Amino acid sequence: MNCKKCGFELSENDKFCTNCGEPVQSGGSEEISAAQTDAASAENEQIPVSQSDMQNEGVYTQPDVQTESIQAQSEAVNIQKEPIQTRPDTGSSEAVQEGAAQDTPQVTQSGVYKSGEAAPNTYQYTPKSEAFEGSQQTQQGVQPDLEKESTQGVFQGAGSGYNYSQQPGAQDMFNQGQQVKKGGAFKFIAGGVAAVIVLIAVFCISNASAMENLFKKTFSSPKDYYKYVAQRHIDKTTERFVKSYDSNIDLAKKYLDTKYDAKFKLEFGDDLIAELEGFARGEDLSWLKSVGINITGSVKSKTVEAYAEYLLNDKDMLSFNFWMTPEEFLIELPDLSKEYLYTDLSDNEYMSESIQSAFKDEAYYDALPKGSDIKKVVNKYSAMLLDSASDVKKSTEKLSASGVEQNVTKLEATIKGDDYAKMLQSMTEEAKNDEDVKKIVESLYSTLMVGNSSIPYMYGAQLPSTKEEFYKEFQEYLDKISDEISKQDMNDSTIISTIWVNDKGELAGNSIELLDKEDSISKSEYKMPFQGDKFGYELNISDENKILLFINGNGKYASNNLSGQFTVSTDSENVNSYNMYYDEKEDDGDLVELFNIDLKSFDVNAFENAKYNMDFELTIPEQGALASVYTIPDNSKVAVSLKGDDLKAVITVGGKEYFTLTGNSKYTEKAEDIKIPDGDEVNMNNTDDMRSWMKNADWDKLFEKLRKTDLPEKWIDELERSMDILSDY
Repeated sequence: MNCKKCGFELSENDKFCTNCGEPVQSGGSEEISAAQTDAASAENEQIPVSQSDMQNEGVYTQPDVQTESIQAQSEAVNIQKEPIQTRPDTGSSEAVQEGAAQDTPQVTQSGVYKSGEAAPNTYQYTPKSEAFEGSQQTQQGVQPDLEKESTQGVFQGAGSGYNYSQQPGAQDMFNQGQQVKKGGAFKFIAGGVAAVIVLIAVFCISNASAMENLFKKTFSSPKDYYKYVAQRHIDKTTERFVKSYDSNIDLAKKYLDTKYDAKFKLEFGDDLIAELEGFARGEDLSWLKSVGINITGSVKSKTVEAYAEYLLNDKDMLSFNFWMTPEEFLIELPDLSKEYLYTDLSDNEYMSESIQSAFKDEAYYDALPKGSDIKKVVNKYSAMLLDSASDVKKSTEKLSASGVEQNVTKLEATIKGDDYAKMLQSMTEEAKNDEDVKKIVESLYSTLMVGNSSIPYMYGAQLPSTKEEFYKEFQEYLDKISDEISKQDMNDSTIISTIWVNDKGELAGNSIELLDKEDSISKSEYKMPFQGDKFGYELNISDENKILLFINGNGKYASNNLSGQFTVSTDSENVNSYNMYYDEKEDDGDLVELFNIDLKSFDVNAFENAKYNMDFELTIPEQGALASVYTIPDNSKVAVSLKGDDLKAVITVGGKEYFTLTGNSKYTEKAEDIKIPDGDEVNMNNTDDMRSWMKNADWDKLFEKLRKTDLPEKWIDELERSMDILSDY
């Protein structure tokens, strides 16, 4: 088979002429190809290039045409369905031999071929033999630019017989085999690097606190690091306080408008009954097992209503209903009378104000200082306090408490007396005109005054009548403090503030000691080193080298739950000053135990959200200070369990269970409007009215009810005789 354009002999598998680059057409497609060529020539009006021109110039050239010509040619190619030129197998031995036997043209793609002529933006061929032999192309200054061809994606297959450059899409197809291999290695390496980066990121995120602390500890001065750790601890503590503060206010508001149901029961232990029988000269009290009260009621608009019953051994003994507002109180005893006992609370100024203060409304809680304002003030003035540190020493040590040790960074800050005085004066001056401080002061005044307008005139109080006057007096008080500070000679005074910091930048301990000429005046210190989730704890509060309070023990903190065993002690000198019952005294300076605490569980998160989940035992130790001062038998303890709405407390005296108190209180949906009953009323402040009521009361009905309980008959008979006497009085 020969090329129709140049007559070069071709093999059956050739798609292009290896001499001139003309597309090779099979016999079945010759007519279609001719038609396509004629149509394209007529439509595009291309200028033909002769064989002699090609030989003289060595390169096919053609004029530019419009875009429509390219589209027409593309459609012609689609109709023809010519197979796409594939890259020759460079590994074929036949290809190597053929390439060695003949010169191959160098092909550069810039368009689409059409049969018999060069189409717009088509291939440009330069015979490789001429390029390398430096014939016509060399004479015309045409040199093969291998670097340029490489950047355009020129493929040079060894022994392929030709080189050609293709469009990006085709090049990707031809290079697919090699790119998979190279791309796979790249992806493997990139994937490994990405995995390492992800692991580092996860580590940094999960240990962000430790990473930040490491940076601060490494690149900050001791003073700056001290301020950073201390301020961070104050901020965190304040945040938790404010959260608990706001939660309790929200809960209190909820109780202003709610229904409630409460049950409490006090059970008596057999040992207690036996001792009571001894005091009662052998009176049989074995029938006494428990007393209790059940209350169902509502609270709304500063009004309370309740329906209650007293129980003896779980049996109804006496029922009563009551209603209460800040102005009046009504009680009904349905077992005795249908009349309401009534008292006017507004008649008694002292009682009226006490009741007024007991009945809160939403305005009261709204008047309380805002948690956000408290947080601002604490953070601001704590930062000023920390700035007064003149010298900070940094070291590493093992912090030890109750047998638990932890490697920590110790930061010891020295605050000179004069610097401390100046700092206090600066704080008072700043606070005088601080808007956040003003909000808190005026809020406190409003809280006192809301619903209690007569407070300034109660109990001899000299309170201002307006919050503006109250704040002005507060400013004057700050001036007095500043004057007093300026008169103090604090040259010989020093404050040593020490903090112990773990790897996360959290405090593992804190100590503040006030020195006067190197003598300790007062000291407050706590240490809490951790080993995993276990910790040791020591708290020491002392005054002039005398320990006022000392707590030590071990515990565990995991999943926001705190537990542990702790001992509370004090200096024996404090006990001896109160010991009036025993001549034998402890030596001054020795620690004596007050009580032991076995904290089984304490939910920290629940506490911050105004919920209380705790379980603990408080034990009076043998020969302890309280036991000696108050003659409490050894091995006495109180066990308390508070789980949400449920309460249980067990009191054990001398190893014997005396009392068991259980309770449950639930607050449900909002209350309905409360109506004060309109009926016959008896003024409890009127003696004659009360005598009349007692005389007319149905005591027989009550006694019949009591006989259905476990109360002995002789006790009921004694009550009947007493009521008869009172009725006659």
